[in-house]
Amino acid sequence: MNGFYAEGIHVETAILPEGWRDRLVGWDLLSSAPGEPHFLEPHDLAVSKLAAGREKDKTFVNALIVNGMLDVKTLHERNELISNEHQFLKDRSRSHLNNIGRASGSQT
Repeated sequence: MNGFYAEGIHVETAILPEGWRDRLVGWDLLSSAPGEPHFLEPHDLAVSKLAAGREKDKTFVNALIVNGMLDVKTLHERNELISNEHQFLKDRSRSHLNNIGRASGSQT
């Protein structure tokens, strides 16, 4: 079977970087008509996943980076757009991104 599964969540469930609404990605899906689904831009999603701090989310983000689907510099920039109310999570995510950058030889 081909396809995908997407489950919506309430926006208050996730920690998202400032401006995320302006970066939403639309996708025409006939099966969703008359709805118009919108999805987080991949870097915003990844930063939210890192803020959650679950091992499965870090593994997911690492795989996207290794496969060239995410840019570490952009992830750093988006991480800084998370509210200072969540400073601990920002710091934890920054540390993870720094480790990825060192492992891959990227400049951060």
